[in-house]
Amino acid sequence: MAKRMTETEKWKDPWFSNLTNDERIAWLYLLDDCDNAGVWQFNIRALNFNCNTNFKEDELISIFSERFVKISSDRFFIIKFCEYQYGIDFLKKNSKPILSAIDKLKKYNLVKENDKGNYTISIPLPNPYLTTKEQEQDKAKETDKAKDKDKDMVKDHILTVQGNWENNILEKLKA
Repeated sequence: MAKRMTETEKWKDPWFSNLTNDERIAWLYLLDDCDNAGVWQFNIRALNFNCNTNFKEDELISIFSERFVKISSDRFFIIKFCEYQYGIDFLKKNSKPILSAIDKLKKYNLVKENDKGNYTISIPLPNPYLTTKEQEQDKAKETDKAKDKDKDMVKDHILTVQGNWENNILEKLKA
Protein backbone atom coordinates (compact mmCIF):
# COMPACT_ATOMS: atom_id res chain seq x y z
CA MET A 1 0.00 0.00 0.00
CA ALA A 2 1.41 3.36 -1.04
CA LYS A 3 1.71 6.15 1.50
CA ARG A 4 1.49 9.75 0.38
CA MET A 5 2.15 13.14 1.85
CA THR A 6 -0.83 15.46 1.74
CA GLU A 7 -0.92 19.24 1.62
CA THR A 8 -2.83 20.39 4.69
CA GLU A 9 -3.00 23.95 3.35
CA LYS A 10 -5.10 22.83 0.36
CA TRP A 11 -8.23 23.80 2.27
CA LYS A 12 -7.06 27.43 2.14
CA ASP A 13 -6.05 27.29 -1.53
CA PRO A 14 -8.52 29.40 -3.58
CA TRP A 15 -8.46 26.90 -6.46
CA PHE A 16 -9.35 23.99 -4.18
CA SER A 17 -11.91 25.90 -2.12
CA ASN A 18 -13.73 27.01 -5.29
CA LEU A 19 -14.32 23.38 -6.30
CA THR A 20 -17.66 21.77 -5.55
CA ASN A 21 -17.76 18.93 -3.01
CA ASP A 22 -17.87 16.37 -5.82
CA GLU A 23 -14.90 18.01 -7.55
CA ARG A 24 -12.90 18.10 -4.29
CA ILE A 25 -13.49 14.41 -3.56
CA ALA A 26 -12.62 13.56 -7.18
CA TRP A 27 -9.35 15.51 -6.92
CA LEU A 28 -8.42 13.75 -3.67
CA TYR A 29 -9.27 10.42 -5.31
CA LEU A 30 -6.98 11.20 -8.28
CA LEU A 31 -4.11 12.02 -5.91
CA ASP A 32 -4.62 8.75 -4.03
CA ASP A 33 -5.25 6.55 -7.07
CA CYS A 34 -2.35 7.67 -9.27
CA ASP A 35 0.94 5.78 -9.29
CA ASN A 36 4.11 6.97 -7.55
CA ALA A 37 4.98 9.12 -10.58
CA GLY A 38 1.65 10.96 -10.57
CA VAL A 39 0.24 9.08 -13.56
CA TRP A 40 -3.43 8.19 -13.23
CA GLN A 41 -4.90 5.43 -15.36
CA PHE A 42 -8.20 6.81 -16.54
CA ASN A 43 -11.10 4.89 -15.03
CA ILE A 44 -14.15 7.12 -14.81
CA ARG A 45 -16.36 4.25 -13.63
CA ALA A 46 -14.11 3.58 -10.63
CA LEU A 47 -13.87 7.29 -9.83
CA ASN A 48 -17.63 7.74 -9.99
CA PHE A 49 -18.28 4.58 -7.99
CA ASN A 50 -15.74 5.34 -5.25
CA CYS A 51 -16.61 9.03 -5.01
CA ASN A 52 -20.35 8.63 -5.53
CA THR A 53 -20.20 11.13 -8.39
CA ASN A 54 -21.35 11.22 -12.01
CA PHE A 55 -18.51 12.83 -13.98
CA LYS A 56 -17.96 12.43 -17.71
CA GLU A 57 -14.44 12.41 -19.20
CA ASP A 58 -14.65 15.82 -20.88
CA GLU A 59 -16.10 17.36 -17.73
CA LEU A 60 -13.25 15.96 -15.62
CA ILE A 61 -10.65 17.22 -18.11
CA SER A 62 -12.24 20.67 -18.12
CA ILE A 63 -12.31 20.92 -14.33
CA PHE A 64 -8.72 19.79 -13.78
CA SER A 65 -7.12 21.03 -17.02
CA GLU A 66 -4.67 23.25 -15.15
CA ARG A 67 -3.65 20.43 -12.82
CA PHE A 68 -3.13 17.44 -15.09
CA VAL A 69 -2.20 16.62 -18.67
CA LYS A 70 -3.60 13.82 -20.83
CA ILE A 71 -0.58 11.79 -21.96
CA SER A 72 -2.35 8.93 -23.76
CA SER A 73 -5.85 7.71 -24.44
CA ASP A 74 -6.11 6.29 -20.93
CA ARG A 75 -3.50 8.10 -18.81
CA PHE A 76 -3.19 11.50 -17.18
CA PHE A 77 -0.13 13.06 -15.55
CA ILE A 78 -0.76 15.11 -12.40
CA ILE A 79 1.63 17.98 -13.00
CA LYS A 80 2.83 18.90 -9.50
CA PHE A 81 2.60 15.42 -7.97
CA CYS A 82 6.30 14.43 -8.06
CA GLU A 83 7.42 17.92 -7.16
CA TYR A 84 5.26 17.83 -4.04
CA GLN A 85 5.98 14.21 -3.05
CA TYR A 86 9.75 14.21 -3.73
CA GLY A 87 10.80 17.88 -3.80
CA ILE A 88 11.27 20.47 -6.50
CA ASP A 89 14.63 19.00 -7.57
CA PHE A 90 13.45 15.37 -7.54
CA LEU A 91 14.89 14.72 -11.03
CA LYS A 92 18.39 15.17 -9.56
CA LYS A 93 17.94 12.74 -6.65
CA ASN A 94 18.91 9.08 -6.56
CA SER A 95 16.79 7.47 -3.85
CA LYS A 96 14.96 4.24 -4.74
CA PRO A 97 11.43 5.71 -4.59
CA ILE A 98 12.44 8.64 -6.79
CA LEU A 99 14.30 6.44 -9.27
CA SER A 100 11.20 4.25 -9.48
CA ALA A 101 9.07 7.32 -10.23
CA ILE A 102 11.61 8.53 -12.83
CA ASP A 103 11.53 5.10 -14.51
CA LYS A 104 7.75 5.41 -14.85
CA LEU A 105 8.07 8.96 -16.16
CA LYS A 106 10.56 7.65 -18.76
CA LYS A 107 8.15 4.85 -19.69
CA TYR A 108 5.49 7.46 -20.50
CA ASN A 109 8.02 9.75 -22.27
CA LEU A 110 7.50 12.47 -19.66
CA VAL A 111 11.20 13.00 -18.98
CA LYS A 112 14.28 13.11 -21.18
CA GLU A 113 17.84 12.37 -20.19
CA ASN A 114 20.43 14.85 -21.44
CA ASP A 115 24.12 14.22 -22.27
CA LYS A 116 25.18 14.69 -18.65
CA GLY A 117 22.72 12.09 -17.35
CA ASN A 118 20.31 14.68 -15.94
CA TYR A 119 16.58 14.49 -16.53
CA THR A 120 14.17 17.19 -17.62
CA ILE A 121 10.40 17.16 -18.04
CA SER A 122 9.68 16.62 -21.74
CA ILE A 123 6.04 17.62 -22.09
CA PRO A 124 4.59 21.11 -22.34
CA LEU A 125 3.23 22.20 -18.99
CA PRO A 126 1.15 25.23 -18.04
CA ASN A 127 3.32 28.36 -18.04
CA PRO A 128 4.71 28.72 -14.50
CA TYR A 129 5.83 32.28 -15.23
CA LEU A 130 2.33 33.62 -15.71
CA THR A 131 1.37 35.56 -12.65
CA THR A 132 -2.10 35.39 -11.19
CA LYS A 133 -2.76 38.87 -12.60
CA GLU A 134 -1.76 37.73 -16.11
CA GLN A 135 -3.89 34.58 -15.74
CA GLU A 136 -6.85 36.74 -14.69
CA GLN A 137 -6.29 38.99 -17.70
CA ASP A 138 -6.24 35.95 -19.99
CA LYS A 139 -9.48 34.69 -18.44
CA ALA A 140 -11.02 38.19 -18.79
CA LYS A 141 -10.12 38.20 -22.50
CA GLU A 142 -11.73 34.78 -22.93
CA THR A 143 -14.82 35.98 -21.05
CA ASP A 144 -15.02 39.09 -23.25
CA LYS A 145 -14.79 36.91 -26.38
CA ALA A 146 -17.59 34.68 -25.03
CA LYS A 147 -19.72 37.74 -24.25
CA ASP A 148 -19.15 39.12 -27.77
CA LYS A 149 -20.14 35.75 -29.22
CA ASP A 150 -23.28 35.73 -27.06
CA LYS A 151 -24.13 39.28 -28.18
CA ASP A 152 -23.72 38.25 -31.81
CA MET A 153 -26.00 35.26 -31.26
CA VAL A 154 -28.65 37.48 -29.63
CA LYS A 155 -28.36 40.02 -32.45
CA ASP A 156 -28.74 37.22 -35.05
CA HIS A 157 -31.76 35.89 -33.18
CA ILE A 158 -33.38 39.35 -33.02
CA LEU A 159 -32.79 39.87 -36.74
CA THR A 160 -34.29 36.45 -37.47
CA VAL A 161 -37.35 37.16 -35.34
CA GLN A 162 -37.68 40.62 -36.85
CA GLY A 163 -37.36 39.16 -40.35
CA ASN A 164 -40.00 36.54 -39.59
CA TRP A 165 -42.31 39.22 -38.19
CA GLU A 166 -41.87 41.39 -41.28
CA ASN A 167 -42.48 38.38 -43.56
CA ASN A 168 -45.68 37.56 -41.65
CA ILE A 169 -46.95 41.13 -42.10
CA LEU A 170 -46.10 41.09 -45.82
CA GLU A 171 -47.91 37.75 -46.25
CA LYS A 172 -51.00 39.13 -44.47
CA LEU A 173 -50.94 42.26 -46.66
CA LYS A 174 -50.73 40.14 -49.82
CA ALA A 175 -53.71 38.02 -48.74
